[in-house]
Amino acid sequence: MDQFAIAGYSGGNCMMCVIDNGDIFQTDYFGNRQQLIGKTAAAYAELEGTTQQYYDKLVELGVITPQKTQEQLMRDAVGYERHGRCHQGPIGPSKGAEGEWISSRS
Repeated sequence: MDQFAIAGYSGGNCMMCVIDNGDIFQTDYFGNRQQLIGKTAAAYAELEGTTQQYYDKLVELGVITPQKTQEQLMRDAVGYERHGRCHQGPIGPSKGAEGEWISSRS
C-alpha cells in the first residue's frame, strides 16, 4: 500500500491518497479511506487487455462485426469506382452464369 499527496491548484489545497491493489482512495489526515477516486494505470491496462480478449472472441464467434478501417473503406471506394460498381451492384448489362447478357435495369 502506497501513500501520496496531490497538491491542488492553489498552494494550500492538498489531497491525501492511498493506493491499494490498483485502487486509489482518498483518505483523511489519519489515513482513513473516504472514497474510491480512481484506478492505477496498471489496473486500466489489465482491464483493456481483458476487454480486447472478449472483443476478439465475439468477432470470432460472429456475434459482432468489426468496423472497417480507413484503409479498407478507401480500398472499397476505389474498387467501386474502378469497376463501375455501386452498392446496388453493376451498372448496365453484364454476363450471367451461363454467359448470356443480362441487364441490371428493368
